[in-house]
Amino acid sequence: MSLNLLHLGFGLRSSNSHEGFRSASVPEFKNSPLFVDTGNFDANGSLTYSLETYWRKGPFWLGGEYVLTDMDAPAVGNPDFSGFHVTASWILTGEMRGYNHKSGVFNPIRVAKSVDQGGVGAWEIAARWSEVDLTDQLATGGEMKIFSLGLNWFLTQEFNVGLNYRYINLDRFGVKGRASGINTRITVFLL
Repeated sequence: MSLNLLHLGFGLRSSNSHEGFRSASVPEFKNSPLFVDTGNFDANGSLTYSLETYWRKGPFWLGGEYVLTDMDAPAVGNPDFSGFHVTASWILTGEMRGYNHKSGVFNPIRVAKSVDQGGVGAWEIAARWSEVDLTDQLATGGEMKIFSLGLNWFLTQEFNVGLNYRYINLDRFGVKGRASGINTRITVFLL
């Protein structure tokens, strides 16, 4: 398996809207309230473009995605909504993420020596910056920026735990706010 890999992707989606349109987002926490939300508005349709790129060099991984939605919604001034994220991770124990060439996605980390084999598992640190902007023309859904820092421990190939800190800046209805929190995760892969 090659240590170096470059992934490029492009997406395009056209939508017709017969019952209105709504765009909203939570702050990357499970069961969170909507922090940015356009509410429902009349729209004829939308065209969404996305561009993604990821680069892997051994245990280091860097990538991101940009999404732009061009609305056909004269009642709210035909707004454009956008968002992006950039993520970097380093697997401290030297493993690397595999890649599925058929589906174009990265696989979970393949643990070199799991704790049930007397090893330490795989340890990963990660950082992420993401932004979403749902305010344009007459649409006032808000803007949200999130910085995340995480530590993941893959004890075995089938079991991992993660701890993530998130710092959130929000600008909605002309009011600026901040939030932060800790997110934990336990994952069991059923192989």
